[in-house]
Amino acid sequence: MVDPFTVTRGKDAGMEADEFLNRNDAYHFFEKTKDLLMTGPTHTNVMDVRLVLVG
Repeated sequence: MVDPFTVTRGKDAGMEADEFLNRNDAYHFFEKTKDLLMTGPTHTNVMDVRLVLVG
């Protein structure tokens, strides 16, 4: 989950978002910024998608 302060929280933790993007390693970046969204199993054979639009 990303908000306007995600990159700032990363910098405060000593990380550069570009480095993680170049390594395709969003998991560890979001984990350290506390922005990682962990979903549980749906126990179905289809993919569940939820979108939130803020206008």
